[in-house]
Amino acid sequence: MDSYAVHRLAPKKETKTTNNRGKSPLLQLLKRTTSRANISPMIDGEFEDDFGINHQSENGQVQMCSLSPKLSFDFKQGSKSGDHDPGGIVRARKDNLVILDSVSRKMKMFKRVENNKNELQFRCATTYSFSEHCHGVASVKENMLAVTSDKKIEFFRVRRSKLKCSSTTIRTPSKCFAITATSKKVFFIAQLSSVQGCIKCYQRIKGTFKSHWELDYIIERPFGETLSIHSFLVADEEESTVYFTNPESRFLASMSCRGEMIRIARFDWTPRGLAVVGEYLIVDNDTAHSLCLTNKNGQVLRTLISNLHENPSHLCYNPLSKELFMCALRSPKIRVYSVHNSDDAGVSEC
Repeated sequence: MDSYAVHRLAPKKETKTTNNRGKSPLLQLLKRTTSRANISPMIDGEFEDDFGINHQSENGQVQMCSLSPKLSFDFKQGSKSGDHDPGGIVRARKDNLVILDSVSRKMKMFKRVENNKNELQFRCATTYSFSEHCHGVASVKENMLAVTSDKKIEFFRVRRSKLKCSSTTIRTPSKCFAITATSKKVFFIAQLSSVQGCIKCYQRIKGTFKSHWELDYIIERPFGETLSIHSFLVADEEESTVYFTNPESRFLASMSCRGEMIRIARFDWTPRGLAVVGEYLIVDNDTAHSLCLTNKNGQVLRTLISNLHENPSHLCYNPLSKELFMCALRSPKIRVYSVHNSDDAGVSEC
């Protein structure tokens, strides 16, 4: 049994000889290592160049990114008492936004529009109502979403002005919470006990006429740590990496999409939602109600937004428009920030 309790359930595939020329030492290490238990956590300084952390401008200064408030809009859901519990916010079909509200059991899709004054707005295009409580939403592809509920994962096709539930469903014996996905795999937090969870990975298997999903592996104790059911996940398909936070144990960790642990970073504050923004991560600091910029080792580089009046929960980055979307606990508002590349980025207040 590996030290971080990963159980691989899919049959082993035939390995192909690949050319490692041009690949980073870290990726070559993962390819060569036969036992995942021998991959030790790497914190801070190791392999920094492989993750593109030290990008410099022409004058030799390290480039950072900054945030500036752009607009906010109300998704107007929740219970009659005004409570809201956003289960996630994701991008679909390039510029559309899909927001899941767990309290009202509704999922809304918003489109970008401009009013008569050429001001950017987001207008609700459609609403989908669920018959049971839902916990998380992820974008599998540009036109496909995955939504977790108590004991299943449902998949939705995103049309121009419609969310259509597909016949494909993953059924699980336990509750499912936060979820993230690539085009070929979904990763989600499944409940083991009242507060403890694990990471489950399902991969898409293409058939003759249609594809289906099979359980690939389960990770119970990443880096020997107990995983909370309130953990957050985000996948970076370009690097085949999944980043996840554990609010209870206060750490940010990363693993490959194949299930190998890469590194872990520990904080003296509580991390929650996170988003991949190019070569960086933006992480919600729940303790200080702020947004922090970190590199992909988990090293905190700066505070981007401080003194937030709300408690941020989920983040979503749109690389096409260079915008960061943030939803907060018990709040009906979605806040939009412009993401700038800057050599001397300062701290904004909101």
